[in-house]
Amino acid sequence: MPMRPTSVRVTAAGPSAWVPLNTYATSIAILLGVVFSSNKNLTVDVEYSSDQLVPQDCKITRSTTTATLTLTNHGLSVGDSIVVSQAGAPLDGTYAVASVTNQNVITYTVANSGVTTTQGKNAQVIPLRISDHPVLSALTANADSNFSVPPSVVRLTCTAFTAGYADLNIRSGSK
Repeated sequence: MPMRPTSVRVTAAGPSAWVPLNTYATSIAILLGVVFSSNKNLTVDVEYSSDQLVPQDCKITRSTTTATLTLTNHGLSVGDSIVVSQAGAPLDGTYAVASVTNQNVITYTVANSGVTTTQGKNAQVIPLRISDHPVLSALTANADSNFSVPPSVVRLTCTAFTAGYADLNIRSGSK
């Protein structure tokens, strides 16, 4: 079944929420359009991940603004994304990987308040290795492209901002 048309908007520097895509439909392509406001002065990238949206158990500790997450063979690099849940504030949320200590440990930046450990319970994390769309990168003007093989998630990230907004419009179409 095709997915419903979806849009996300960025109005400041940073990423939009991740948009899950229908990876089970075999006869569709994902069509993408980036549309800027008339008073625009921003640069955006379309980012995606083909990693499956499967939560995995992890352990997390926090010291000041650095959260340390332990996940066996995480496969992540600096700048990749994690979606953390069931850990409590400020550990829950979507974050960029700040550093990779080893194959099992990463860090990310959080607020300096709230819980400091998952206290023996397992938190959940969805690790997402991020790639830039080959066409929709460093955009300052309206553009269209597609995915012939849909990734699992897509988002719009504003890399430079002074004014305006940009929308990422997503819909499915026939191959």
